[in-house]
Amino acid sequence: MNEVKFNDSLVEINKRNYAKALDGLIELTKTHREIPNYVWHNVGLCYQQLGQFEIAIDFYLKANSVKKDGQTYWNLAHCHLTKGRLLEGFRYHEYRLKVCGKKPGWQGEDINGKTLVVLRDGGLGDAIQFFRYIPLLKAYNCKVFVDMPPELVCLFGDFVSGITPAIVASEEILHVYLMSLPHCFKTELHTIPPPVKIRCRLSPQKGRVGVVWQCSADSIYTTKSIDLREFIPLISMTNINYVCLQKEVSEKDQMTLDNYHVERQTIRDFSDTVKLIQQCEYVISACTSVAHLAATMGVPTLIPLAFNHCWRWLEDRIDSPWYPSIRLYRQKNSGDWSEPLKEVQQFLTKKF
Repeated sequence: MNEVKFNDSLVEINKRNYAKALDGLIELTKTHREIPNYVWHNVGLCYQQLGQFEIAIDFYLKANSVKKDGQTYWNLAHCHLTKGRLLEGFRYHEYRLKVCGKKPGWQGEDINGKTLVVLRDGGLGDAIQFFRYIPLLKAYNCKVFVDMPPELVCLFGDFVSGITPAIVASEEILHVYLMSLPHCFKTELHTIPPPVKIRCRLSPQKGRVGVVWQCSADSIYTTKSIDLREFIPLISMTNINYVCLQKEVSEKDQMTLDNYHVERQTIRDFSDTVKLIQQCEYVISACTSVAHLAATMGVPTLIPLAFNHCWRWLEDRIDSPWYPSIRLYRQKNSGDWSEPLKEVQQFLTKKF
């Protein structure tokens, strides 16, 4: 194996030059007889990032035929989930636990009279999305404790039930990770449960639109964030009263908000965000926890999506089976936000 050429392909992958990386990897597969699994894995990864999910699946399976690998199964999960094959996708998604060094837990079997701890899993947006499964656990006649992210207690305090580190560590108590629940309930597109209701009083004001452009600073998914300057054609629409739903704003972005008279109030926690959202006719948000929150509240939510978007938004759809109030606007070319934001502007122009 030519390690120099393989390392060159890794450099291109890190630069998100997936087509160029793919060319080098394919050349390696043609010039070497025995191909390690990690080469086939990276071929699959490039096809996945280029949006060719069926081809990616073939190469991930080829990688696992050489040597099974948890990360490859995890990537297979994302491909199947993006294609809407939820049963298979969530089954493969369980391999994330092995990759992350976590112990798999409850898998959906009878737990009548037992105690189940639902452990936090993923980010805040994931939690808001998958808390919809917690009420379904009542049918199992078990005692349920939820390991609640503190930021979400103000939204889902009803789920809090005195969990302690000792309960989490007890070997006599079953556990399940939050994002394993769709697998436990054998979720398919037509069986997705509705979001958990959040206490709010929707009172939308005519022409009031909330806006979020950036994911949290510590997020690894930087492609989801949008430069606020890309929003200038939107926030310069004089017949719309924009309100900032971004909790933290840089000095540079604050100057842009001021220049275009975008309202900004102090946001301490999600309860403040709920108060602002419930007054909005629409929310425009990058793929963030606020988008999940607004959609859970039932507020019409417009989400511009990166080309390499999260699996949860599926493929080539403008709607979402997870949230009836969402409308999706997709990048046609990686890194180019002009088209999806133009489509958002056209939508708002028709509405206002």
